[in-house]
Amino acid sequence: MVFHSKDGSEFVGLRERGGTCQIVYDQHKGRRVVLTLEQAQPDRGALTEVLRGAAQSRNVLNAVVAELAARRIAVAFGPS
Repeated sequence: MVFHSKDGSEFVGLRERGGTCQIVYDQHKGRRVVLTLEQAQPDRGALTEVLRGAAQSRNVLNAVVAELAARRIAVAFGPS
């Protein structure tokens, strides 16, 4: 699942890599942040809500991090 910000300058999506789920945030200026979910089988419905809502926010990355924390979804910042 992938979502773009209202103005199209930011992207946030969910991917699976090496048996783990990751949230990928990209900004048109070349900034990339990867958050690796620490839970083996995350709730996909909750993650869809997090990403969709964050894409509509003024600050997409901060909204993702805040919403994950509010839902107590543990993540680790890691390499892309």
